[in-house]
This record gives sequence, C-alpha cells and structure tokens, in this order.
Amino acid sequence: MNTQYNLSQDGFTLIEVMIAIALLVFGILGLYTMQVTAVESNVRANLISTASNANAGQVELLVAQKYRDAVFEDVDGNGTDKDKDWDGIDDTGNNFGLDDDFANADGKPNTQPDGYQIYWNVAVDHPAPNLKTIYMYIQGDNRMMATPIRFVYIKDDIK
Repeated sequence: MNTQYNLSQDGFTLIEVMIAIALLVFGILGLYTMQVTAVESNVRANLISTASNANAGQVELLVAQKYRDAVFEDVDGNGTDKDKDWDGIDDTGNNFGLDDDFANADGKPNTQPDGYQIYWNVAVDHPAPNLKTIYMYIQGDNRMMATPIRFVYIKDDIK
C-alpha cells in the first residue's frame, strides 16, 4: 500500500503563527511606549502652564511697582556696574548675577504657590542705563519641573 501525502496543505504552520504573534507584541509595545511618552508630555505641559500662570500673577505684582522699589534691588550687588566697557558682557563673567539660584536670589514673593518656587534676580543698568533686567524663575517640586523655567523682563525708569 502506497500512501501519498499532499504537501501543499491549506492553513498556517505553528512557526508562522508564532512569528505573527511576536510581530503583534512588538507593535503593541511600540504603541505602549508612545502612549507613555504622550502622557508624560501632557503632564509636563500642564505643570508648565500652571507655573506660567503662577508666574504671571507675580509679574503683575512686580510690574505695578516703581522702578526704585526695593523688590527691584540687586541685593548682593553682583548685578550692578559689571559692564564698564558697555559691550553687553559681564566683566566678571557671572552674567550680572542673573543666574543665581533660589538660595541666592535677589527676591522671592512672601508666599510661594503650592508645589512651586518663584524667585528673581536683578541686573541694574543692564542692558543700558536706567534699565533693570529681571530674570524670574519658577521651579516645581517634582522631577518633571526640576529645572527652573526662566522669564526675562526689563523694567525701565521712564519719567
């Protein structure tokens, strides 16, 4: 008795099914990673928006102050009279004290918004006489906003 087998059977082999499942798993993992990144980006954007709103409130309070008000003083003097040749570059190399951290800041509001720190540094007569450059920083207490966001404002002494 001679039995012949038909090798062109219809259907999928086990190896083909396993390869298809592996490709599907890799595709799903890629989508999962993309979704996690999107959620983290949305959370960070929300934190930045909240920080910007808190900063805007503080800016409104500062803008209402007079040019010679104490809030615009360069407390430690490292942002005053540091550009003798008026080339726009701090002669001492410390960026007119504008990059000082929270502990060494020229000013801080009396109350800090929940989860954030706001502070500012002032450079007097920079970039020109009768102007004060103010770097306002806001920093979150969590890892998503560990680096401060900087806002730059110029206060003039127009009479």
